Amino acid sequence: MGGLTGAVETISTLSRNPVIAGLQETAMMLKIPGLLGSAIVSGNVHAFSLVFAAAINTSIYFAVGWISCSLWRRMKQSRQRRA
Repeated sequence: MGGLTGAVETISTLSRNPVIAGLQETAMMLKIPGLLGSAIVSGNVHAFSLVFAAAINTSIYFAVGWISCSLWRRMKQSRQRRA
């Protein structure tokens, strides 16, 4: 997701295909935390670094993935213990 943050201009223009447009909207929603964080750190909503936004998004979604995998492993191990 961090890598897609640099493609804000191309993804923000929606396709005429409704499936592709839905994927583009979803991708834009997932990039919002990094864009907001970068704007807050820079102090200017109109001029902020997309590189910093990509770093924020990468960190956030890496942490979400790490926690999700850890919880999934714990659930899987607890199921195996019960069986």
